[in-house]
Amino acid sequence: MQLTEIRWQTETSEAERSSGRVPIGRGITLIDPGALSDSALVLQNLHLDLVLKAGEKSPLYTPSSILFWQFILHENQRTYRFSTDRDAPFKENLFRRIIIGDEGIALGDKLDPDASFDLKDALTRLESSRDQLCEMRGKRGRLVTLLEDYEALLEDIKAHGGSQESTHVLQMKAEESKRQLAALEREDKRLLAEQQTLKYLAIKSEYEDYLRLKEELQKTEEQEGQYGSRITPLGHDITVHDLAELAGMRNELRDIQRQSEEAGTILKAARRERMKAEQQRILLRRGVSDMEQERPRLYERLMHEKMATHPVETVRQEAPPFPTLNHFFILLAVLLFALGLYATLYTVVGGIAMAALSLVLGGYFAVRSYLSRVRSQKRSDPRHSHESKLETALRQLDSRMAGAKLELEEVEQGLLSLEREETKWAVEEETLGRNYRRTESELLRVLRRYAGPSDIEETDAIITALSRQRDKSAQYNETVADLLRRIADIKHGRSNEELEREYDRACKTLFEEMKLSPELVYDPKRAQEVFDERLTLAEQIDGLEKSIRGQEEQMSETRSSQVTMGSLAQREKALAQSLEEAFLELYRLDAAWAWAREIDSSGELTDAEAWMRQTGDFVNRLLGRRVSGAVILPVEEARPKMRAPRFAGQDKSEDKRAVDVPAILGASPDLRYLAARLALVKSQRAFLSLPLILIGPIIRSGRVARDDLFNTLVEWTLETGNQILWFTEDPALVSIAKARNIDRYSLVQEREDK
Repeated sequence: MQLTEIRWQTETSEAERSSGRVPIGRGITLIDPGALSDSALVLQNLHLDLVLKAGEKSPLYTPSSILFWQFILHENQRTYRFSTDRDAPFKENLFRRIIIGDEGIALGDKLDPDASFDLKDALTRLESSRDQLCEMRGKRGRLVTLLEDYEALLEDIKAHGGSQESTHVLQMKAEESKRQLAALEREDKRLLAEQQTLKYLAIKSEYEDYLRLKEELQKTEEQEGQYGSRITPLGHDITVHDLAELAGMRNELRDIQRQSEEAGTILKAARRERMKAEQQRILLRRGVSDMEQERPRLYERLMHEKMATHPVETVRQEAPPFPTLNHFFILLAVLLFALGLYATLYTVVGGIAMAALSLVLGGYFAVRSYLSRVRSQKRSDPRHSHESKLETALRQLDSRMAGAKLELEEVEQGLLSLEREETKWAVEEETLGRNYRRTESELLRVLRRYAGPSDIEETDAIITALSRQRDKSAQYNETVADLLRRIADIKHGRSNEELEREYDRACKTLFEEMKLSPELVYDPKRAQEVFDERLTLAEQIDGLEKSIRGQEEQMSETRSSQVTMGSLAQREKALAQSLEEAFLELYRLDAAWAWAREIDSSGELTDAEAWMRQTGDFVNRLLGRRVSGAVILPVEEARPKMRAPRFAGQDKSEDKRAVDVPAILGASPDLRYLAARLALVKSQRAFLSLPLILIGPIIRSGRVARDDLFNTLVEWTLETGNQILWFTEDPALVSIAKARNIDRYSLVQEREDK
């Protein structure tokens, strides 16, 4: 039976899983689980999941990161698949025979070659030891007790240190709280100073309000007494209609006064615009007058210059002699033109070309003659340029004078419009003035019947007095009562002298001691804000003081708790180590019990002497000793087929060599167990065709011991022809396997390069 492949699935996180597979060939194949964080737990669970049934594995074991394993075996074109998460017939029987783990310490010392190997007694002792570890009913097992103690210890650690912060952190928090408290106290002092200032400003403002109310009360009483005595008997019986008529006349008088003021404002603006236009018109007339006086003088100068230059021109402009050279050329061009016309009778193109050439020559000499005369005239007239300047100046003067006259005409038209506007608003103002005077006289005439002769300035006060006496002085009494109540609220039982003393003291503090500006006024809204802010700051200061006291108490408790936490941490470390040792012991007992149970139940261990003989040989090999007479047997050509699900037996060996008892007894229990398991395959035919799986057996330290181990396993594979699948996380073994070109794999990586 050949092991061809193993597969596994790993849970890397709560939402992510990964899987892997390794092909298994002949000889030794090494798999390194060291890249996993729980490699030791993975190997233990793999061993137990393969050799124990579902009800035989203790619930105290912790699951590993690998969810399940699958082993694929082939024999005679038949495939067997065994998974750790599924039950299969005879799965445990098979893997109990082929797995060698770390159970040698628990079972190796019971392999005594001098005494008969009693499997039942070994099973009884293993079960008893296992019950002592993990018994959960009645008397608690040692592992169960350790777990309970460990959980209780964790609760104590959580209670003492779970919510406790370090002394350094608490001290930093306390210092930060103190800094915040100092900042809040500084802010509170600043607000207190501002509150004192506002208090003095409130006293000052209160006294000024008191004086203002007294003045208003006195004025109200004086007005009532002054105008109330002037009301006539007719005024005491005035009707509401008459009172409304008086108020309407007074409002009408105000409207007329307002309209008159608006009209006067518009009239003043119109007068200013008219005066500006008048000034502009005067300036324009003055400019036109100056230009009109300048033009005759300029024209007279121009005529004088022309008259002065005329005789010279008559003398110098004499007719040139005839004929001249230009006359000759012009005559020649005319003849050439005539010849060209005549030539068209014979050749049209030539004649036209000759005529055109004659025209060009004639035009050229005519222009040339004209230009020469013009140049000669300019050379003969030295005052021509000066005469042109006078003509240009005269034309510019005429243009400016025309523009100024046009602008003057526009200004005069605008001036007429402004004069009409001014006249209109003057009439309006005069009309409103007459209406105002008429309405004023009518108002005073009507008012004389109710309050005697009066001035217009007293109209409002008299109408108010008439209204008050019409309402039987209800409003007056209410006004006086309100003023008296407000004065009483300000005094609050204090005399005038006390109010004045407080006012003087507040002014002295504000303006002499605090050096504040007299323009500073009291702001009641700001005073309320300062009061509220001080209340909030007081709450925050109280909270911080309580927090600081709590932090100081917590620091004191933390210091004492740290002492307790130190002892608890040491105890937790010791308990964790004891738990690890107990779980390892339980794993070894379970693995040893499973193998012993399988050997005992199968009844196939028939030749114990041959087994012990082979065991001695393998002990010597593992220790690096070669015994004389020991030979390496070749692989048998024909092997009996494994009958599934039962295993065949084997006859007793014919090897009559003596058992090397000293070598077996001198070896350590784990080495003795490993040698016995290797020897069992060779001594018992039922095991001869099965692969061997090594799951982290204890190995002697040292390079030589590891080389001896590899040499023994290589020889074993050659002698038996069986495979070896070796799970180990020992880096020294991995290095030796790499040096020997043995197939190596990692559970989380691809195959390593040889």
